[in-house]
Amino acid sequence: MRDKVRCVVWMTGYSGSGKSTLAKGLHEMLSEINIHSVIIDGDVIRQEANADLSFSDDDRFTNAKRVVDIVNNKNTDLVIVSLISPFNRIRDYARTNCICNIFLETFVDSSLEVCEKRDSKGLYKKARRGEVINFTGVSSQFQKPVNSDIIINTETISVQESTLELFKKVCSYLEL
Repeated sequence: MRDKVRCVVWMTGYSGSGKSTLAKGLHEMLSEINIHSVIIDGDVIRQEANADLSFSDDDRFTNAKRVVDIVNNKNTDLVIVSLISPFNRIRDYARTNCICNIFLETFVDSSLEVCEKRDSKGLYKKARRGEVINFTGVSSQFQKPVNSDIIINTETISVQESTLELFKKVCSYLEL
């Protein structure tokens, strides 16, 4: 029988808010203090395990449910999930169904305008032209989290400061 995951850090926010960057930084900082973690990145999951899903509201929920299943099959100290998770019901489902001792909903907060300026993949431009359907913030809504355990505003502080702030907050919840 496998052990429960000790902690899940579930990062939510717009595309371009910095979720993946923070996940990588957190992972590196945790490894420096011998906390084993794995990253589940929404972009990677969409290309691999969930390539069969669209971006409809129902498929977004199915995507999140599958991610929860992946989390629950990890035997590690900490799982970092980087997933837009645009709806409260998705985040509530994750909080309720992830097998862990500590679940930390982490809102990576950055305005839609700033995320569009950071748009390294050109997705916002495509969505504005109608080439991408159901794109969060453009043609599909994002419900701002109301119960986040951690909020990191990547709009007002640097990547390094954001990562350090996240690391410190996660460590405080883990009582390290």
